[in-house]
Order: sequence, then C-alpha cells, then structure tokens
Amino acid sequence: MGFLYGAILWACAAAAGPVIIHLLMKPRPRKITLPTLRFVKKSHKANVSRLKLKHIILLAMRMAAIVLLAILLAEPLGRGFRSSFMPSEPVAMVVVVDDSASMNYRLQGRTVGQHGRRVAAEIIRQLPAGSRVAVIGTQNPAESAGFMTEPDLAGRTIVDVPTTYGAKPLGQAMRRAAEMLQKINLPRKEILVVTDMTAVGWQDASAVDEAVSYTAIDCNPQPGGNVAIGEVLPDSPAVPLGTEAILQTTLSCTGAGGEVNLRVDLDGAATDNLNLKLQPGEVRSLRIPVRPGREGIVCGKIQLLHTDGLADDNVRYFTLHVGPPAEILFVAGPGAKDDLTSFLMASAIVPPGPASSGGLKGKTIEPQHLCAETLAKTPLVVLGSIAALRENQWKQLDSYVRKGGRLWVVAGAGMSAEAYNTAAAQQIFPVKLRGQQQLPKPLGFGSIDTSRPLFAPFKTDKNPPLSDIRFYRRMGVESVAPDAEITVRFADKVPAIVTRKADAGEVVFWNFSPTRSWSNLGRLAGQFVVLAGQTCELLLLSDRAPTQFICGHEVELAFPPGQNNPSVRIARPGDGEYQPLPTRGYLPGKMRLVADRLGHYSVAFAIGNSTRRRGFSVNVSTTESDFRPVGKDRLAAIFPREGLRIVTDTADWQRASAMASQPLDLLPAALLVLLAMLIGESFFANRFYKTQNKTTTDIS
Repeated sequence: MGFLYGAILWACAAAAGPVIIHLLMKPRPRKITLPTLRFVKKSHKANVSRLKLKHIILLAMRMAAIVLLAILLAEPLGRGFRSSFMPSEPVAMVVVVDDSASMNYRLQGRTVGQHGRRVAAEIIRQLPAGSRVAVIGTQNPAESAGFMTEPDLAGRTIVDVPTTYGAKPLGQAMRRAAEMLQKINLPRKEILVVTDMTAVGWQDASAVDEAVSYTAIDCNPQPGGNVAIGEVLPDSPAVPLGTEAILQTTLSCTGAGGEVNLRVDLDGAATDNLNLKLQPGEVRSLRIPVRPGREGIVCGKIQLLHTDGLADDNVRYFTLHVGPPAEILFVAGPGAKDDLTSFLMASAIVPPGPASSGGLKGKTIEPQHLCAETLAKTPLVVLGSIAALRENQWKQLDSYVRKGGRLWVVAGAGMSAEAYNTAAAQQIFPVKLRGQQQLPKPLGFGSIDTSRPLFAPFKTDKNPPLSDIRFYRRMGVESVAPDAEITVRFADKVPAIVTRKADAGEVVFWNFSPTRSWSNLGRLAGQFVVLAGQTCELLLLSDRAPTQFICGHEVELAFPPGQNNPSVRIARPGDGEYQPLPTRGYLPGKMRLVADRLGHYSVAFAIGNSTRRRGFSVNVSTTESDFRPVGKDRLAAIFPREGLRIVTDTADWQRASAMASQPLDLLPAALLVLLAMLIGESFFANRFYKTQNKTTTDIS
C-alpha cells in the first residue's frame, strides 16, 4: 500500500494523545483499611482487573481511530490491483514530447517524431469527456504549459511541437510533468511520453511517482541504417596563411555498410572529395587536410553526398581563423655569442628554412631595443638568459602581458636573480629567485603528469621519453607567486617549469637552459624540439576563442585583448547581416548567447573605428546519432513493476489500457473502517461507563 500524501502520516503521532489524557485523568483512590471489609478484597481485585481491561480496550480503539483518520487524509492507494476506474472517468494527462534531433529520423516517408506526435494526438481525442491535457517539450520543460480541456486544441499543440537540436534528456521534463499533475484533482493521472526510446534520452531519469501512470510511445522501434559524421576538431583554430590545417573527425556506420562519399568545402567551394567503404558498425577516424587561401574568418563544412535516415548528422560545420604568420620576438643579451640559450631556443621554435615555415617567423633583438612598439607587433616574447631589464621595460612587459601578450623566460648563464626580484618584475614573473645553483649530481624531471597538454606528445612511444633529460645547473627558487602554477618539478621537488596568468596574458618560466653547461637538452633533439614546440603552440593558442559549439547550448566569448567594453554585433546563419547583441548577453569581460541555429556565426567587436571579428560554428550534438535502445534494467530502475506501458500506435495503446494495472483507491474502505471504529467506540464507551456508574459498594 502507498499513499498519495505520505507526509500527512506524521499525524499518527497524535495517537499518543489518548494515552496522555488517560494517564492524567486516571483516578487516584485513597487507600482505607477497614477490617470489616477484608472479606470483599477478593471480589474487589477481580472487579478492578475487568475495569483495567475495559480501559485498555477503549484506549486502543481511540488511538486506532486517530491513526485511521491520518491514513484517511493521506489518501491510501493499493498497488498492483486491476484498474479501479471506469472508462468514462476523466483523466489528467501531461504529454512529454521528446523534441531532440534524433526524432528527425525518417522512416516510411516521414520522421519518427511526426509519427509519434500523431499517435499522441489520436490518443488525446479518445480520452473521456472532462479530461485535461498539458503538453511540454524536453528542451524547455520549465516553460508554463497550462492544461487544456479541448482535445482538438491539445492534439494540434502536440503536432506543432518543433524538433530542436539542443534538446535535453527526458528526466527533467518527466519530473516537471509529475509536479503539474500533483495540482490537479482528478482520479486518473497519466504521463504520456513521445520518444524514440534511446538510452541517451533516459540517462537522467529517476524513480517516478507511483501514483501516476506512465505510457511511452516508441516512435522508432526498429531503427534502420545511418551514417554519421562526428565532431570536427581542427588541430588549431588559428591557422597562418599558407599553412595546412588538419581536421580530425570520425565516420560511424550503423546498419548496413557500403560506399560513402564525403565532400569538404571551404568558403562554399569544394576542396576535397573522399570515397570510403564502411563495414556495418564501423567507426573510422579521419584526418582531413585543408589549406585556406585567404586571411580572415574562413568557414567550411564536411558533408555526406548521399541521404540516409537522419540527415542532421550528414553535415558538420567548422570555422578557422586565418592570419599572417606569427612573428616571435627573441630577446638575446649582449653575451649571446658566449651563451647559446637564445640561439638554441630560436632554432627549435623557428627552424631554418622559408620564412613562413610552420606558420611562424622569428626576429631577434637586443634588450635595449625592447619597447612598446616592438611588443605590439608580436604575440610571443622569449627572453633567453637575459641578465636584466630596465624598470620601464618591465612595466611595458606588464602592460603587454595583461592585454593578452605571452612572455616566455628561459634561464641561462647570463641571468641575474636580483634583476628578476625587483618590484616591477615581480608584478608578472611567477617566482622569486635566489641565484644560480650548480647541482651536486645530475637530476631529471620528477613525476610527469602526461594528462597536461604540455606533455601530451610524450604519452606514446612516438617521441623519445623525457626521462632521458639531465640537468646540471638551475636557478634557486625562494618562493612561488600565489597565483602561479608549477607545471613540473625537478626530481628534488624544486620547480622546473612555472606558469602565471596575468589578466588576458600568461608568463612561462623555464628554470633550465638547453645549453651544454646547464643540461643535455640541446643534444636531445627529439625531446627539446617537441617540448619547445608544444610550449610555443600552447602559448600562441591559449588566447584563441573556441570555434565549435553545440546547438541549444550557451556560447561565451571573451572580449578581444585591449577591448574592455566594445559594442557587439552578431551575424547568425541565414541572416546575412550583423545585428546588435541584446544587453542581457553581456557578462563582465565577455559576451554570451544561445546557439539556436546550425551553421556559421560571426561576431564583430567594435570600439570607435576599430573592429575585430571572430567566428564559430554550431552543430548537432553527436549524441543525437546514438540510437542504442534503453535497456530493460534501466527502465526497471525508473519504473515499478508494470509501471510503464510501451506502445507504438493507438490500437496498441487501447489494448495496453484495457490490461493496465492501476492503483486501487483505498479511501472508501478506510472511511468505512473509520466509521465502524467510531460507532464501536461510542457503543463500547456507553456500555462501559454505564456499567461503571451502576457499580456501587454497600458498606452499611
């Protein structure tokens, strides 16, 4: 047995009331010893025992009456009984429509979502007179949805629910539906779910209210074949002009395999065609090279050239930011000929060759030429074994970093601890130094966390291990700035690589040099080039805005460096023109909006006559291509035994309704028991007190 309002059962505690009253009102007779009455002692004891028994019986009946009253108010329901309602009884029903993209799967000339909505509309029209129906979608279940009494209006509302691309699983919508039904006073309460019964759709569902009947319309009981393109991830969203970008994606096949044709477009023109043969159930990883031919925001897509059941995963959009080759500024001290730190760093990051090789260019200057004008032309500054900088140069570097610039400091023989411990330098430098230290014996790195992006290339055997590196000298570290992060330590726990973010920029300190007197790193080309290149790439890309988002999710983009409060305009797919971003779309230092369309977006940040543009792409979630059905064990964890009816059409629903088990309303039975209990208590009390009043003792 269950209860509709279980919390009211706390009222059963009131059953203690008669006990308390009984104890308080219990008579306290005086004890009088009369020798002449000793002969009646035996009969008196028997009479008292009978009185106590009657008191206990009457007390128990009154306590039971209070408990029954509490149970009555809690509305008891018997589980597992056959349907206790008449077919003509009105029903309160909430229709939960799964409006995810997987409901767009086409089957027999129409989508499975259209089929499910039409079945739900037919069911609504067959409900008894007086029924009330509400309709909610999974995308925004919290939106107000009033109950309707007109079946035709409710049916049209169900059919008109649009399919979205950012829909959520069913759990939140089902909980919202149960809350709505609690406010309706009708004998029958049902939730009708229109869904394709995928495991993804039920992943957030929790145990349901057993006082409600649940029916699911399985729109796609036997999904056919489908080929889906996975998420497209450029190896770098920022691509120097003239270099090649690699697009990483997957191609998955469910059902029958066969020939698949893919086309790659850039700026609306085809750049590549791929012909592949997939086996049933195969998931193939792809690396597709593209080479943009212009600077700016370049939009592209990968598209299947044939149709299948679900068209929404047959195209994926991507966006690239194409610009001129990045020029890295290397600052070398006057003793650079004797200390090769800067030379080795430049050779590893920008190898000799064409100026645009790898999309990077290098420029070397002496410290006295470092100024605001040279800093403005570069995204990354490398200080290699620099002895000292002037105070105004540190202030210029501070401003440069905080506006989005990157500073990379590499230790070396020419480095002076006092120069980096000045107040101006410590505003951005991540550590306080002690001076150069000659290690008593060579050391390597300590524990290396390969989950960090810096060490990602060393996860596999593709690159030589970092354990081969040995260090002979380093700078002593007195303290680390509170907002700095130690990326890796030496084997004796002293910081080896430390990073520090400063507003929009970042500073990295290598507490070692690749020169021969400091380490063997310069001789280990495999480790040195990869480690330096990975550090450089992370620094150059760390300020890049993301370019891939999922439809229906929020998009947040930080303002470009140096723009504190720009005006923001958005060009959405299909609009063609920029529109102002609503005021509510602003956050401190960033903008946000909901990506509600598939395709390419462009954002313009403007201050005065200066405008900077960024772009991003919006795609359907890859989970929409996952048609694996929800398992029986998962449904059993959500619904009680026989708590969910799964149907495919109206006739199926009618048969399931005729055989449905419904909770038996025990309210009438409890009311009759309470009435009988009150009558019995009254009768027993009258007889008891009447008998007691007639009982006297003659002592004359």
